[in-house]
Amino acid sequence: MANNYHHHRLYRKYRLYRKYSHYLPKFLFTALTFITVNWDWILPNLARATVEITIENTATVSFEDPDQASNTRSVNSNTVTSKQTVLGSCLLGDGVPDSAITAYISDEVKNNNSASRQLTDALDDDWSQAVGVPSSGVIEPWFGRASTPGNVNSFRYFDPSISTSANTTVELVEIPIGSFADCQGITNASSSTPTLSTSNTLQSNSPRPTSLNNTTDQPAFWNQTTASSKDNRRFAVRFTFDQPVKSFGAWFGDLETRTTDGTPAILRLLDSFGNRIGNDIPIPPTNLYDGNAPDPEVVNQNECGNIDSNGFTAINIGCGNKSTRWVGFVDNSSTPRVSQVLVIVGDDDYNDDADTEILSFIGANIIVNLNPTVLLVKRITAINGNTTTNSGDDLSTYNQDDSDRYDDNELEGANPPIQSQEDTDKWPNTTGKTTSTFLIGGINGGQVDPEDEIEYTIYYLSSGDTEAQTVLLCDRVPENTTFLPTAFNDFPTQGSSGLGTADRGIIWQYNNIIQSLTNVKDGDAGQYFAPGVDPTTVYPNINCGGENTNGAVVINLGNIPNATAPGVPTNSYGFFRFRGKVK
Repeated sequence: MANNYHHHRLYRKYRLYRKYSHYLPKFLFTALTFITVNWDWILPNLARATVEITIENTATVSFEDPDQASNTRSVNSNTVTSKQTVLGSCLLGDGVPDSAITAYISDEVKNNNSASRQLTDALDDDWSQAVGVPSSGVIEPWFGRASTPGNVNSFRYFDPSISTSANTTVELVEIPIGSFADCQGITNASSSTPTLSTSNTLQSNSPRPTSLNNTTDQPAFWNQTTASSKDNRRFAVRFTFDQPVKSFGAWFGDLETRTTDGTPAILRLLDSFGNRIGNDIPIPPTNLYDGNAPDPEVVNQNECGNIDSNGFTAINIGCGNKSTRWVGFVDNSSTPRVSQVLVIVGDDDYNDDADTEILSFIGANIIVNLNPTVLLVKRITAINGNTTTNSGDDLSTYNQDDSDRYDDNELEGANPPIQSQEDTDKWPNTTGKTTSTFLIGGINGGQVDPEDEIEYTIYYLSSGDTEAQTVLLCDRVPENTTFLPTAFNDFPTQGSSGLGTADRGIIWQYNNIIQSLTNVKDGDAGQYFAPGVDPTTVYPNINCGGENTNGAVVINLGNIPNATAPGVPTNSYGFFRFRGKVK
């Protein structure tokens, strides 16, 4: 019998289960997205034999996906009243707010100097945090540079952090004042045409963001340079995407607006049929940074532009005049639906109608979709408390598997059909496919004997482009091993919410802290379910990838933010581990 053995190796198949997937019946897809990692265990029923074992990894993660809230698509339509009877027809300032839309309209920054450009650069931080992208770093000049200008009518947006792109058409259109018209605007028939400019400021001395300022080869920006004669129409820049998007934003220079005794600039969103989504969102004057105390100051609209019929005043601050602000939105609906975005110019002058006002913008940013993703990597990290094995891997080091595209920080191109979640380069302390001091452990555990103790570690990373919500990790104890309930009773640090007298068979690392967890449901994040006890009795929406025939370990992580860089933030990654005794 001593020569009868099997090999202790981890085999992996990745599947991303999403709503409407062909992998499972539709009734399983409610508010959760499941990422299931399956390893196959093969072990003959041998008594007291030296064996090499193949381990079944049934580690799974369940979490709520804001984009998969239900199996029913909600279609927004404008309220039809006696004033609005034509599909796709809009009146400026009209519409009913859509609760799924969150507008991100920043303060204003004025003056062209280093400090103001740095402030301008930070105006998109709230939007960036909401969509889960870095708020700093190099930004691609989508309209080219002074040396190699692009096309004023289009650009291709590519986000390397999440490998998505959107081809975008940019057009200058007009919006009739005081009458219903196509929500998309009408063809520009004025003498004003847009151009690509490479001056050191945006329109009317509005500051650039630092990330898009290079005096030796300035990034180009979209700019209206000529105002038209009065024609009872307002100008708007219209962005049309080649696919519906979840979010959009850009820096706008000299975008005048006035909500009191004036005309506000407007953010308008349209679906693929040209129907308005929600209402025309006014862009209000808020706070102004101009380098003069107090800074910032609340904009007093009575001091903006031409304050009354007597003409211009010397004050003339805020309300978008000669300043830069960030304008964007996030759509929290179940599926991407915004196909066009219009930013309609307003007016900072007293009771003026914005008929002749113009605008500029730079640095458009687009998120096609917001996908929470949690990746799992399972490793053997000890045999009988040691990292040496009998004819297996060195368990004290990083063992990368070429067949697994997710256990390293190298982005490896298009997704194979069976590996449908995005690849990542956000594992902490990991360089490409060569080194890692985080993903420690082996794939091949070598030869083990009955009564040997095998330690399993499951590493996780929130690698999507938004927060993963209500995250539950589950790993079924491999067949032919027995869960060790007291494996970590002597571990020096215990989770603060666990019972001090309960056995501890689980360890986790969360937010850079390693603690032991109890096996019972007592307030800490871990729980062991004995064979035959279904974890859905405690967590109704959990998916453990199969029946609990030999025990299951569950970790309740709650909401975990997505990683924006390797190891950032510290609660975007971690691990849990447990031990099993070979039967």
